[in-house]
Amino acid sequence: MFMRFHPTARVSVVMLLGSALMSVFRRTGLVRMLLGVGVLVRVLVRVHHVAMPMLVAMGVRMLMRFIRFHIFVSPLSPEPNRHDCRKGRRGCTEVTPSWHKAQLETGFTLIELLIVIAIIAVLAALLLPAFWSGREKAKVARAQQELQGIGLALEMYSDDNDGNLPAVRVNCNTDLATHWCQLPPELADYLGHGNQPGMAANMQDLFNPAHTYKYGAPGRQFLNGAPGGNYQLWVPDDLPTCASTNGHYYSSPKDSPVRWVIWSLGPRPDSPESLDDYAPMAARSWYRRTGGGGVIARFQTSDDIQFKTP
Repeated sequence: MFMRFHPTARVSVVMLLGSALMSVFRRTGLVRMLLGVGVLVRVLVRVHHVAMPMLVAMGVRMLMRFIRFHIFVSPLSPEPNRHDCRKGRRGCTEVTPSWHKAQLETGFTLIELLIVIAIIAVLAALLLPAFWSGREKAKVARAQQELQGIGLALEMYSDDNDGNLPAVRVNCNTDLATHWCQLPPELADYLGHGNQPGMAANMQDLFNPAHTYKYGAPGRQFLNGAPGGNYQLWVPDDLPTCASTNGHYYSSPKDSPVRWVIWSLGPRPDSPESLDDYAPMAARSWYRRTGGGGVIARFQTSDDIQFKTP
């Protein structure tokens, strides 16, 4: 239940817990360290995309300085003679040096150190989901940008070939079975040439390494490198919303309301949404939230209007 709250709220709760723990500490140095970490986290949580690197760097630096001065420096320092025999007096008077008094005032127990490390670990664990969420959103935005570039390449190819589009490639061979609907080799002149099997066009899917983005269009189809009939694309009846489960398969570019569609399998290529039977044109197969599955698609209608998934 605690993890359902907003990251800022979760950090605030932990900060209150940290304040309660600090009230039982009697060492000024430890309290100052906890306060510094708390203020740092409250500031960095507002910019969670860069919070984790800065938090780790600053936290490690503060912790190392704290351990250095309170564990290694003082105990390993040469201990002066605690017995100072003052001349002019009978006997010797035991005097506690000033450096030893400072060590006693700023020293701390192992339990207190473990509590500090535990609190820092909890705060880091709370920020990690936001950090990874930011990374996933950034990759999704980049994938959408690359799909837009592929769409531009398709339009350039169409203009250069009297309005025709490249044939769809479908592979059933065991060595290229996972490269179904790969980007056609005709687009290599616009996107760059690849040097790996199944990647004639050098445009790798960000979420599916060693594979290109997918391409589908009603019309000609090459099966295992040879002409093999027409490719059938399923299109819902409520285009472009695509929320309806009712639709039709189109194999002719003249009858289809969609000219072409290009898509990525999304952050989780093996998810049920990404492998849906009606993907990529069914809205239920689209990627919608961080941590979920689904495809990231872009398509053009017969009216030459392009749409992208949310």
